[in-house]
Amino acid sequence: MVNIVIFLRIVFWNMNSASKILVVCHDAGGAEIVSCFVAAQIDPDNFICLIAGPAIPIFKHHGVKVIPIQENQSGEHILDAYPNVKYVLTGSSWSTALELGVISAAKKRNIPTSLFLDHWVNYRERFGFPKPGWEAHLPDELIMGDSYAFEIAKNFFPDKNIRLEPNHYFDYIKERAKVMQDFYSEEAGTILWISEPFSQPINVFGDKAENSVTEYDILSGLLEIINKDNRFLKFKIRLHPSESGEKYRKLMKQKASGLSCTLSTETELLVDIFEANYIIGIESMALVVAMLAGKPVASFVPDVEYICPLPFSGIKKINSEHDLSLFLA
Repeated sequence: MVNIVIFLRIVFWNMNSASKILVVCHDAGGAEIVSCFVAAQIDPDNFICLIAGPAIPIFKHHGVKVIPIQENQSGEHILDAYPNVKYVLTGSSWSTALELGVISAAKKRNIPTSLFLDHWVNYRERFGFPKPGWEAHLPDELIMGDSYAFEIAKNFFPDKNIRLEPNHYFDYIKERAKVMQDFYSEEAGTILWISEPFSQPINVFGDKAENSVTEYDILSGLLEIINKDNRFLKFKIRLHPSESGEKYRKLMKQKASGLSCTLSTETELLVDIFEANYIIGIESMALVVAMLAGKPVASFVPDVEYICPLPFSGIKKINSEHDLSLFLA
């Protein structure tokens, strides 16, 4: 049998106008990496990008042509509409089965599939682990964008073809940060909180992580601590793309009496990052972005048993008020 890794690379790098690479993405995290990956290729026009939900503006932002689709479209229907597809590349999503449906349909048709995994957590859970038969949801190949992710994936998927590719999204952040630092300046006494649906299901199958605290608990504790420190006047919350603007309204009124506490309406993440003195979150990809931009960054969870999974020494891992005070000193 032909080595699948070699076959995929031959297909991927030697496309012609009659055979296309189908790209499918929905969630924002995967979209950032996949869209930058596509934009960096020699001939992005060889990619048919069927994009849904929060991934649409991200692909457009990176200059990649998209065909907007609904997240409930079946994989079979999508592939029926594009009979010349010879290769499928997807991101991974927490809240929709769009990508997994396309991968399943492609495998039935013997079309090679690759999935670009973003982040550094819940790798197997994205495919249904530990439910019986979860391996059936895996693509032919996993693509990782950094050495940390590559090693994590090899540990969790020892029998899977895993490829390490340059993370063009990281490159984009570094270059964009160099430009933006000359145009945006910190607002004195400002903390940016990076929100995320920490207590929500970790995959499309409805499974939840066993967290002892929620994002509400964490934000509540953080606001109480910040309120004690007269140096900080502004507290800005940047919501995750999947979160509602009403999510923290009640909590903000209760806990932020001594602060100017607002929800960010800024489209670009780096603008919020550069206008803040400190960036604090839980385990969001945005913390890595802030670190790459050279800002002071911390993961704060007031739970001694929680270990932040982000494998970067530039992100402080904080579990107590004392350590948070040291970080903000």
